[in-house]
Amino acid sequence: FFRAAGYVRDSLPPGARVLSAKSEPLYVYSNKLTLPLAPLVNLDSASFWQTLRRDSVDFMLLSDLQWAERLRLAPKLAERCRDLAVVKFYAPHTYLFRIQAARGPDIERAGVDSACSAIARYRADGDTL
Repeated sequence: FFRAAGYVRDSLPPGARVLSAKSEPLYVYSNKLTLPLAPLVNLDSASFWQTLRRDSVDFMLLSDLQWAERLRLAPKLAERCRDLAVVKFYAPHTYLFRIQAARGPDIERAGVDSACSAIARYRADGDTL
């Protein structure tokens, strides 16, 4: 998480907004605008994506710090994985995704084949935890 927060601080464009299960610490360590996952976790998929769009969320940090990431966020991301790009991966379970329609210049890619593959791998790894 802390390596990802450093990357968010140093590499994301000014004004980038990031959804995170740990939004407060991410804000403190990155000085980027964050949106907490907790209020969105139980929304239906359509409302979840509408909220991200309304709040101009550009990036999502998926880790393994809270149960809701694996049980609620990952399935929502899997539904729309073709709309996401993997920006960065930190083993074993932390991914930074960019919403493809997000504004701004191209960001370094993580070398992960696709967001769909990354999310499938994340979910499969959870079955063994």
